[in-house]
Order: sequence, then C-alpha cells, then structure tokens
Amino acid sequence: MLRLVSLLCLFLLVQGENLDMFDPAGLQACMKKLSVGETELAKALEDKSKDPPEKIMCLFKCALEDSGFLQDGVVDKSKWPMPECVQDVVKITNCNDMVALKHCFD
Repeated sequence: MLRLVSLLCLFLLVQGENLDMFDPAGLQACMKKLSVGETELAKALEDKSKDPPEKIMCLFKCALEDSGFLQDGVVDKSKWPMPECVQDVVKITNCNDMVALKHCFD
C-alpha cells in the first residue's frame, strides 16, 4: 500500500499537483478506512475531465482533514500552499462539496 501511495504522489507530481498538503500515511489510512482500492483511485485520477466519484472525494476530504487543511468543514486558508484558489470556497459539509476544491488541483 505504501508503494501505491508513493506511486500516486509521483503521478500527481508529474501531473503538476501540489503534494505538500498530502501526508502519505494519512492518505493511506483514509484509503483503508473508506475501502478505496489502488485501482479505483488510479482510475479516478486518470480522467480529469469529470468530477471524481463521491468515494474518491471522500478520500481526499479525509486526507485533508487528517492533515489539518480542513477543520470542521472550514478550509484553513493559512495552511494552503495556493490560498487564492480557496478564497471563495464555502464550508465543506459533505464529500460532494469537495468539487469546490477540484480546480485547485487542475
């Protein structure tokens, strides 16, 4: 599983994603907690033209909460490496609300 997380980080890095916010151990724990498999995650990350499935958005919500970037549904703008992309984000109350953050990673 740690190998997958490392490969995922490498994939995101190649795609131009900002990885500083993701704790690999936290992401791995969230994958286990939410029963997200390696193949499922890789497939969801391949197609950037559409929104990820709800389960994948829940995974990233969990990982951001674990890392302290999202607390009680509120984005901690002081911790985000790209605060301008979260200026207009309203409270994240459920996994589908994570769509508001998708543009930060495009």
